[in-house]
Amino acid sequence: MFENRAVRGLLGAIPGLDAYALLGKAWWHTTETKDGRPRYDLVVFDGPASGHVALMLRIPQAILNVMPKGPLAGDARAIRELLQDPARAALVIVTLAEELPAREALELAAQARGPLAIPLGPLIVNALPSDALSAPAVGAVLAAATASADAEAGARRDPSGGGTPPLRATLRMAASVRAHREAAERVLAGLKRDLGLPMITLPRIPTAEIGPSIIAELTPHLAEQIR
Repeated sequence: MFENRAVRGLLGAIPGLDAYALLGKAWWHTTETKDGRPRYDLVVFDGPASGHVALMLRIPQAILNVMPKGPLAGDARAIRELLQDPARAALVIVTLAEELPAREALELAAQARGPLAIPLGPLIVNALPSDALSAPAVGAVLAAATASADAEAGARRDPSGGGTPPLRATLRMAASVRAHREAAERVLAGLKRDLGLPMITLPRIPTAEIGPSIIAELTPHLAEQIR
């Protein structure tokens, strides 16, 4: 239906109608039955970015404000009641451990708790930088290696730094990894303090290709934290 030229023209002509159609489709799947039972145990709607999803979730109430009666109002009311029922629905915010995404997550959570009145699920922090180099013992080794390289540079009066080029590159990379994780930890602490939601973290996977194998790699991390 969405590929039909006439339908696409209609959706494009009325602001918000395309978003409402997607939201309505997600709601409709929660009403489907098979042999007298719900067809699906769970319906997951992967929404757009935070600013857009807040606008989308306002549409049912906006329709009721404009048209409190009629078939369209009936569907809008059913969608609103579903979204606001903590026994049937939850908004799960997915963010990154970075300043701007975290700020957007806080703003969306405030909208959910305020005018949207939608219950919140756990916060998911995706692509968390590795903490493999954050242990104190590792830090001590890196500090000693850096001091040794600096001492060697001083002995040679080498302004480019001591040690071999691979060693210098490794030390710079290690320092960057540690700094990235430290910055992420500060963002996580702020999210825990300001949101007060259960938090699920998923590690950063160094690939741009997300397929079944990557999902299989992430699944144990998710399953362990939602028990």
